[in-house]
Amino acid sequence: MHIGTFIKYCRLFRGLTQKEVSNGICTPAHMSRMESGENFITKEMILKVGIKLNMDIERMHRSFKKWQMDLELWHDFMCKDVTGEIESLKETIENNQLLQIETINGTYKLLKARYYIKKGNLWEATSYLNQFMNIRNSFYMSSYDYQLYYHIKGMLELSKGHSMKAIELLESIDETKYTNKEFYLHLAYAYHECSETKKSIQCIETAMNYFKVTYNFSGMMDGSIFLLKAEGRKGSRSLTVLEEKYEKLIHRCHHLHDDRRNAILHINLGNEYLIDQDYKRAIDTYSIACQLLKERPDSIDYLVSIIGLVRSSILLNENGDKTRNLDLLTKGIKFAETIRDTYRYTLLNMLKKRLKDGEYAYMQYIEKILIPLLIREGRYSECHKYMNEVSLYKKNNSCLIQHPDMAVY
Repeated sequence: MHIGTFIKYCRLFRGLTQKEVSNGICTPAHMSRMESGENFITKEMILKVGIKLNMDIERMHRSFKKWQMDLELWHDFMCKDVTGEIESLKETIENNQLLQIETINGTYKLLKARYYIKKGNLWEATSYLNQFMNIRNSFYMSSYDYQLYYHIKGMLELSKGHSMKAIELLESIDETKYTNKEFYLHLAYAYHECSETKKSIQCIETAMNYFKVTYNFSGMMDGSIFLLKAEGRKGSRSLTVLEEKYEKLIHRCHHLHDDRRNAILHINLGNEYLIDQDYKRAIDTYSIACQLLKERPDSIDYLVSIIGLVRSSILLNENGDKTRNLDLLTKGIKFAETIRDTYRYTLLNMLKKRLKDGEYAYMQYIEKILIPLLIREGRYSECHKYMNEVSLYKKNNSCLIQHPDMAVY
């Protein structure tokens, strides 16, 4: 940031006008040209302005440059999932007095939102991103911050299950101003959820190439997990071959003590068993995921593992482990409501409806609540699956499902 721009932001932080600061130093017009970078600023002038603002401008500007480098590094650590360094650098960044100057802390707020997404705290992430709805805050965003906002807001919408919103945001990124192509990984996830297989594969290939160039091994692992999940969607898939590939990645995660990715692999493998109607193995696999995530009960992955475990348990034996399943669903619903995750909140309530009120109420819930939600979110493949389930139920029971008034929060 140019020293003149930095002076402007310090002046605004003090709540002073150009006329008030320039009085006795120079004309307001000269001050305006200094702040815009049109006029050269001497050290003597910087000192005089600093006295007016009661700030050591030169020292603070050097501190700001260091802070910007720390922020870039913090973002890089989050992209590469370097956990220990993320927390250490976060503390350093938050001890910097420049954090108080709202007009220059936009990048920090955006990265703090990403930090909370990583932690699974979507409510806090939303709170930070909502600050950019304020006209004053958005006015002082740099062109880079705008692109960073699209990326992190896209990640947030994806975490909430809003795939179409995520696509809209991530596609808005201008790569000439934002070179972090990690966003292609998140775009691949969003396209995958919307059953746009070709686009998702193109995005993951771009992301994987970027991860290789930047030595992002965590990103490469995420890409490998995604490709394995995409392979499972192929109609000609071989479960035996998939199992072997999953076991290799699971072994790698175990060796790296990466419980989160290990859990995700077990969730995805559980989904494959569920597709093959091998409910016992699905239960065992989802249970491992739940166990791996027991230290992270407030995470999206934990919600997904609960949904898989309970669904498989019901399909194997509707009344088996009913107390445990209801307890898991109650905990999951409470957390999903807290973070306002409508998609998973609905899935959890759907399963609870089946356990408490039976299959008929379950089908009503699917037709009235879940299917419209899936259509709004662009989850057409999943929607088609549930529509077939409802259609088959109607056919087998020779009845029409009623539509009582039901609503989600």
